[in-house]
Amino acid sequence: MAKKLKIAVLATEFRWTNSVLKAFERTGHEIFRVSVDTKSVKDIFRELEEIAPDFCYSHNFHICKEWTAGYKDDIHYFFAENKFPFAIWYLDNPEVQGDPALKESWRTGPFPKNCLFFVNDSSFASFFKKRELPSFHLPIGVDRDIIRFDDHSLTSKWRADLRFSGSAIVSFKPEPPSVEVLREGHKYIYAEELIRSIESDLSRASQSDAESWFQNFLEAVNHFFDVYYTTPEDYFKAEQNFYNETKRLPEFYQREIQKSSLRIAELYSWCQMTCYLFELQSRGMIVQGSPDWAPLFPDQKEVPRHLSWEELFASYRAAKINFCFTKWSLPTAMHDRVYEILLAGGFPLTDYREYLPEAFRKDEIVHYRTIEEAKHLIDYYLKADTEREKLIRKGRDRVLSDHTYDIRVAELIRQSVLHWNL
Repeated sequence: MAKKLKIAVLATEFRWTNSVLKAFERTGHEIFRVSVDTKSVKDIFRELEEIAPDFCYSHNFHICKEWTAGYKDDIHYFFAENKFPFAIWYLDNPEVQGDPALKESWRTGPFPKNCLFFVNDSSFASFFKKRELPSFHLPIGVDRDIIRFDDHSLTSKWRADLRFSGSAIVSFKPEPPSVEVLREGHKYIYAEELIRSIESDLSRASQSDAESWFQNFLEAVNHFFDVYYTTPEDYFKAEQNFYNETKRLPEFYQREIQKSSLRIAELYSWCQMTCYLFELQSRGMIVQGSPDWAPLFPDQKEVPRHLSWEELFASYRAAKINFCFTKWSLPTAMHDRVYEILLAGGFPLTDYREYLPEAFRKDEIVHYRTIEEAKHLIDYYLKADTEREKLIRKGRDRVLSDHTYDIRVAELIRQSVLHWNL
């Protein structure tokens, strides 16, 4: 190590942040944890002045306590007044992530001074290029300590042929559960949320105009939701068609539709993923991670709930196959769940993303592009125990050699040293 750096790590209470912090602490540099959960930007700047770091680190622009009354002022203050070198690692798309105040600042400027950006999804690079801001592709990694969660006494409890663990973002009760009801539910949730946001505008229109606009809007929503998309290109083409169809609507409709771009991607992703889970029930699919799954899978032998980290990693290890699905707001990047499953000793079956061949060789990972292909692979690998175990070993070795947070943080520091000539 050429020089011992002083690095201030802005940290929240998220597990992801704490895992990255541990990786920083293992570098041998002098690391200062700066909690942002209860402070304003001015408070954080005062603490940084006392530390006098060579550079600071934050993820997803978590530079202060979010969702507070003063958040907008804090964001504007940071963008205009920051004097510290900041390395910021974006896991999510900066165009849609975070508070409206942050998105407004990204649209209008002034843009943040003295920042170096790292992006998990390579498609986000154009966002920073447009603003002439320096950025590098740095894919998400994984906490290497997951491999230590090896309490095999939990394994027998979680045995399953096929398992999915993740959040359920919408709670509603289809009776009986069906793909048709699910699709209707999600599309109407989106429509209801958007209509609620423009109620004051609609109140000034005639009833006939308001009804006509709503029917046109709902027709576009139906076209968008009633398809399974198998590639990011398909999805984003359909999303653009949706925006084009809604251009005939009044400006206030279009404004809210653009503002809700993250929500429609989120709802559609969970709609398609949950439809996939429904289709895989006949192959023994067990769904965990949230009590909100219970109404959708009422006959499941395990009651869906939140799992502790120990339970989650044990469930990965105990399942023959762990089904994975990546949200559409990450068009090229892999989900970190794939890495976690492999380190826990499990077998992931993941959907294809552009970064996948760069991250793994063909004999280290198995992926699908359509639900029909996923079904075929599930049927095959449920019986192919030896091949499955071989893939787990090779995949885990690849994660440990190439994809831990220690490796990602080392690269972030290297690029930061070069950028600021530290």
